[in-house]
Amino acid sequence: MKLIKLFIIIAFTTLLAGCKSGPDQNILTTQIQEKLDKHFKNGLFKIDSLTRQGSYPFSDKSDGSARLLVYFQSKIKFLDNYSLSDWNQLNSASLSSILGTAKHGIKDINPNGNKKDDTLTIFGTSTYKLENSKWVPIPFTEVRVELDKNKPEFDEAGEILNETIAQKNLRLLALKLKQANKGNKQEHLSLIEKELIKTVNKVSVKLDKLNGKAPLVSGPIEGEYFALGKGLSQLSKGFNVVHHASQGSFDNALLVNQYHADFGIVQNDIAFMAVNGKNKFESLGKQSNLRALCSLYPEAIQIITLKKNNIVKVSDLIGKRINLGPEQSGTKVNALNILSAYNYKLNQFKEVSYFNRHDAIQALKMGKIDAFFSTFAYPARQISNLAAIHPLKFIKIDNHIQAKIQKQSPYYVSITIPKNTYLGMQEDLLTLGVTATLVTHKDVSKEKVKNFLSKIFNDTKVLQSNSSQAPYISLKTAKKGLSIALHEGAIDFYKTK
Repeated sequence: MKLIKLFIIIAFTTLLAGCKSGPDQNILTTQIQEKLDKHFKNGLFKIDSLTRQGSYPFSDKSDGSARLLVYFQSKIKFLDNYSLSDWNQLNSASLSSILGTAKHGIKDINPNGNKKDDTLTIFGTSTYKLENSKWVPIPFTEVRVELDKNKPEFDEAGEILNETIAQKNLRLLALKLKQANKGNKQEHLSLIEKELIKTVNKVSVKLDKLNGKAPLVSGPIEGEYFALGKGLSQLSKGFNVVHHASQGSFDNALLVNQYHADFGIVQNDIAFMAVNGKNKFESLGKQSNLRALCSLYPEAIQIITLKKNNIVKVSDLIGKRINLGPEQSGTKVNALNILSAYNYKLNQFKEVSYFNRHDAIQALKMGKIDAFFSTFAYPARQISNLAAIHPLKFIKIDNHIQAKIQKQSPYYVSITIPKNTYLGMQEDLLTLGVTATLVTHKDVSKEKVKNFLSKIFNDTKVLQSNSSQAPYISLKTAKKGLSIALHEGAIDFYKTK
């Protein structure tokens, strides 16, 4: 009897251990290969090696069910030529979403296209749900581990990870004041006093310019513009470029045009409006010093609803509750352009809201809105997570309307979001989009511009280690969607290519 009890205890313990650890390495390898074959053309990728590297158990916030995140490192080989930088087919961002990688979790992507037998290094995850005592694979779920807010956490560069934005701004401002006092730099102290009512980022940008540096302004911390800006600054150490966070395209256009920054990332429609004194820039005048260096990556306009809402075309939105994006956003400008092209007025809708993307997703899930507009690089993790829970419908903008908008606003580009980009997306979506553009001002030297562009297109690994959108950057699309004049140095650079 004691032996039987002992056997039962051992068996039960083994079962619990299996439940905690999830699938073994062989099963995981098979499941990852199946994911690759399902989403990309069958036979494009082959797993050369895969090492299981632990797991993280968690509970789903919506239903409390047990979930498991399994970490792995893998080498996958191309069995055919394929470009993961192509804007109009499943690409690096799609692969990242399928394999659950972090922003920098895919190595060795060639921006000019990978060849047969090339190998990628993957640092990925696979998500599982516990059903009937078995771990069942489910679409990738992004998991954020809560940090102890009372205990500082540091990244590799010594930056504090879990301090609040206010704490970081105060700390950085105190550091600048200390440096200015130590060197008795009255000009700097005066500048800080004048700019104290503005963001610490703008202060930092202007101080670096005074110190003879070349500021590059990107976007909010943790955003894609910021990640790419960090990589761009690492490429350009030879000519003293320093990276700064900013509020985004609108601020960047002003900072670069006014010579407070030498480089910036600006959405191409905002760049067009800035140079021509349109829309937000009407009261500020034409920002005529701005010049383009290259297009970086596409951002697609998407109109998203739940399948159960039975909205299949734009005209079905009439009388519905729609979200146009934040008040000062490019998304709102894009949404209004589309509705105007259809000759629709806002009073034709039951309700119009202006949530950011995160809040719009929550409102859609809770039935508070019927559809939302959003302009972003695809695939977006937030949308992938939503599609994993709720079947989605992506509403097509009619072809004649797209042509009308492009005629009125030439900065819009045609973008095809390929099927399988999101779970349940069964056909390609032809839509409009804008491009993230690297800009400068007209008085930056030709040589500096040519050197910068040369490094951007010749040292892609540095950019890819910082940004998930970096694989889109290539000479083939460098001038696609440009809405303002090229810098003279850029003109000379492209003549040699």
